[in-house]
Amino acid sequence: MTKCELFLDEHSRGRDCGEPAHQAALDRRAEGAPSWSPLDRREEDGSWRDYVDGEPVHCGDVLELQGFESRADDYGEFTVKLPSGVRVRYEHDRGHVVLYCSVAGHEFASSHQKWMRFRRPRRQ
Repeated sequence: MTKCELFLDEHSRGRDCGEPAHQAALDRRAEGAPSWSPLDRREEDGSWRDYVDGEPVHCGDVLELQGFESRADDYGEFTVKLPSGVRVRYEHDRGHVVLYCSVAGHEFASSHQKWMRFRRPRRQ
């Protein structure tokens, strides 16, 4: 048996690559791993509220921000969306969304960008 060279996201649904570890990961994903979605801003009672997967997001909520990775091959550089992410704290400051993340004891902040994708963290 040859080793599968595809990343999990490159498999087409229902196509068996023959590698048991990949099939197990694809089965776990199909069982209900939450998908990534953008923040959906809606007007509610005269003000704006952000939603993820149809649920309202409140200041202080923890969301998972999808990770990206830059890669290169013979055809050039490209970005790959990763199946994992990093936990961020959602805050709303004067009409702008600010995301906070702690890394090795350091606090980082970033403004929300339209290309970002989120999901609710999985309960363990």
